[in-house]
Amino acid sequence: MVDCLREFKQTELLDEDNKWYCNKCKDHVQATKTLEIFRVPRILVISLKRFKASRSKYGSSMGFGGQKLETQVNFPLEGLDMTPFVLSETQKKTT
Repeated sequence: MVDCLREFKQTELLDEDNKWYCNKCKDHVQATKTLEIFRVPRILVISLKRFKASRSKYGSSMGFGGQKLETQVNFPLEGLDMTPFVLSETQKKTT
């Protein structure tokens, strides 16, 4: 599970089809995105991506040729340390 969380917070370069509009230069630019968790709730629900989208002439195709991931993920039901994955300094000190 820790590997999944590390992968989740990796910075990703958006492709040409997902350009971001920059207010400063007034143009669509290729950008990066990073998903981060500020504070973990008492109950955390994690939804795992089970399909890998493949490109086709119809665009991103979840229904048209998406491949199901068979990777098994093991994670603890209790005692999962989320400290390395949160931004809140307050929460890092209390866990």
